[in-house]
Amino acid sequence: MAMSSLQWSAVVVLAAVGFFYINDPRSFQSSLAGLFSKVGIAEVRHVQLYYNVTVRDNSGNEQNFLYNHTVEAARIAAALKDPSSRLELTKEITTPHIPEMLAAKHWKCAVCKMDATMLLLHPLPDHLMLDPPLLKDFGGVAVCGSDSCQDSAGGMMYSLYDDVMKASGMEVPDDGGIVEVY
Repeated sequence: MAMSSLQWSAVVVLAAVGFFYINDPRSFQSSLAGLFSKVGIAEVRHVQLYYNVTVRDNSGNEQNFLYNHTVEAARIAAALKDPSSRLELTKEITTPHIPEMLAAKHWKCAVCKMDATMLLLHPLPDHLMLDPPLLKDFGGVAVCGSDSCQDSAGGMMYSLYDDVMKASGMEVPDDGGIVEVY
């Protein structure tokens, strides 16, 4: 949707007003929110979302990765309510980091010990409601490209996840609570 001339004028005025409020940021934020609501511009709030994963293989390699993303707060709220929004946000956060994680070490397949060419990621969106939100991966597993190794490694992760959930007295969600991202 294009901004009206009134909205553009408001942006120009805000830039000028911001200069005078530089020593009083709270007053500027209050003025900004008020002006936005008067001209029909919704304020977009962003939050920091952390993605944490430890990748392992079957040869003793292990490395922890922590990534920081700036995300619209409304997307986090939508992900908490809607499974398809949760899957979309999870893939958007995790997928771009796969090449970096694969290049970090000489990973071996967790099943057959051949060179790994992909990662099975199991990000759990259970901690998105925290402040700051956290996307904690249940465990990244390095695997080769064979279907049997992928199936075997995925099955081991699901089994381990079920055992952990049951041991902690928590109910395992119908969808397993795990989103696989390759």
